[in-house]
Amino acid sequence: MSSTSTDLIELYEKSLPRVFLGREIDSLTAKAIRWRTIQNQRSKREIPESCFSKISPRKVLILRDPFLAWLSAEMTRVSKLNVKPTRVGKCFP
Repeated sequence: MSSTSTDLIELYEKSLPRVFLGREIDSLTAKAIRWRTIQNQRSKREIPESCFSKISPRKVLILRDPFLAWLSAEMTRVSKLNVKPTRVGKCFP
């Protein structure tokens, strides 16, 4: 994992509470991580259920340490992909 990714995970470890309402993640991360994206990934089972605790039909808690472990692994996985950016739009000679 790159040092930027490591720094980000360390920052979240220090700044995020151990347990917090899922909908608070937008404000806690300055919208770097979005709750609706997390919900979409949860519905596709891309994030382990061990990262969450459902306390009512509409309220879900995020458990910081398991969530950050998943996020760190995901950032490592994505950084290893050999994806080259593509140009969007017309190319002018």
